[in-house]
Amino acid sequence: MSHLLVRSRACALFQDANQLCFGANEKVPLLSGDNFLTKIKVEPLRYSDLWRAADGRYRAFQSTPEQRYLADRDYKRTRELRDRVTSFFAFADAVRAKRARAVGHGRASLHFYSRPGELPPKPRLAKLWRPIADALTSKEYKRRANELRDAVTMLQKEAIGDRAEKMFLVAGLATAPEWQGHGYATALLEAVLEMADREGDAVWLATTDAAGFYERFEFEVVAETWVAKDNPDYHGPPVPIRMMIREAGRLAV
Repeated sequence: MSHLLVRSRACALFQDANQLCFGANEKVPLLSGDNFLTKIKVEPLRYSDLWRAADGRYRAFQSTPEQRYLADRDYKRTRELRDRVTSFFAFADAVRAKRARAVGHGRASLHFYSRPGELPPKPRLAKLWRPIADALTSKEYKRRANELRDAVTMLQKEAIGDRAEKMFLVAGLATAPEWQGHGYATALLEAVLEMADREGDAVWLATTDAAGFYERFEFEVVAETWVAKDNPDYHGPPVPIRMMIREAGRLAV
């Protein structure tokens, strides 16, 4: 099994209820806080802040295209608690691997980043929780989640291929809605980009509707596809999936 495929499958386990392997949900309103960046402290996410980070992520991702697609045929009574707990355990695994970052004790969070040649955090706790989460999830939700994961994996292979093993990966950048506009996501992203620049490495990620945010940091869309456009049972807009790459050395460090 190739290293790239292992990375894709590990990422897919985290992606269950909150699409954690996609990039930021933040749009233009978040960016108005750039003048606060010198005061923003990026720290490793702590176990004591897991629930705040999970709650903030859940609320931040509700309006994203992939979540609208998934929620359209989900169990409404169990969805909110299931998704928050799923995020909680996924964050816990990333904290254990020392790959989760946060601002303001979880007001904004980066689910994980991985360095070249490094696998995403092993989903040990998330994997234990998954059978319970599956029992609280509709069959159609699972089918659509698999459709999204397959599209991400295929696009990654086609657009990036084995080069991903030599790049940083950024996954799951989000800010709680009430804290957007303060530059928190910018600070989290730049913390990883500075590491990548110091080591001379490129960075890749997958996103749905946040390409404009990442383009401000010299990310470029290298491939895209659309999910749900041929689903007769879904009447919302199709879901875009975009692979983006930022070449090394774009920030002054």
